[in-house]
Amino acid sequence: MERLVQQKLAKVLWSAPRGENIGMQGFSGKWLQANGNDGAVRFLKSWIMATWWASNNIDKAHAWFAKTSRLPNDLLKVATDFDRNLGEPIADISKVDLSLSDADIAGSQGVMDFLFENKLLSNKMEVKPYFDMGPLKQAAAELAAGKGPALSAIKVVAE
Repeated sequence: MERLVQQKLAKVLWSAPRGENIGMQGFSGKWLQANGNDGAVRFLKSWIMATWWASNNIDKAHAWFAKTSRLPNDLLKVATDFDRNLGEPIADISKVDLSLSDADIAGSQGVMDFLFENKLLSNKMEVKPYFDMGPLKQAAAELAAGKGPALSAIKVVAE
């Protein structure tokens, strides 16, 4: 969207306030069968640590991502400025917030309802049963208890 605005091909009429833009991470049933809850918790601990590191090293994170994704730095900056975890450095890893609120889940339900009502889905789908914050809560609790690699050990290994 930012690129379209820069090229004067679009105009933003409304944007969610800083910190209200969300992304969702999901695990397929097949992945969960192969890796279990333990695998989900380990993955989420890594995601939390990566988010914490990126928030404290945003210029390095932008440089690496710009190079590997071929997206320009100015677009990455706009995206991170609105992210609740990347807009500013997070001193305490326990403050990384990857949770989804009831409103976030309701927003997903609204999308699914729209798709069904417009005959883009053949069956109505209730999304709430697919959201489980348990593994995320467990990952955050384990990191808070010191069950994870030392944050000082995180290093960029490829540039």
